[in-house]
Amino acid sequence: MSVFPCSVCKERRPGKLAAAYWAWFNADGNRSAWHLRYCPVCAVANLRDVLSASRSATSEESAWSCVSCGMNAQEDHDPIYLTLYLPSKEPEEFALVLDSACAAKLRIPIVKDGKRLPDRGGVVGGPQHEIPAWDALGLSPE
Repeated sequence: MSVFPCSVCKERRPGKLAAAYWAWFNADGNRSAWHLRYCPVCAVANLRDVLSASRSATSEESAWSCVSCGMNAQEDHDPIYLTLYLPSKEPEEFALVLDSACAAKLRIPIVKDGKRLPDRGGVVGGPQHEIPAWDALGLSPE
């Protein structure tokens, strides 16, 4: 039995839950971040479609397509960032391209079911493992 309940269905189920950290920037420029735990059933219901659409956006043309509705979001983009920790897997990071209407719809269950994370004081992190790869080019600042 999981120690914590699923954030969506509120059930404690056998096995480990997935952890999702969602973030976006509000119109005023402030970062909003949320944490949710998903059981396998709720993860499939809430994450599968948007993540598979995000993974399939490979061409430059589809890079600006909203992962929810498929419309061009270049002029009206409102990205949402996700770091997903699945049990026994390496974490995955997603930058979901969304238009503002689809972003608002995706945020509703995140805000309803999630736990708001404290403000990091304007410090925005990112994957730190990429820096040494650039250092290998010999172009790192001194």
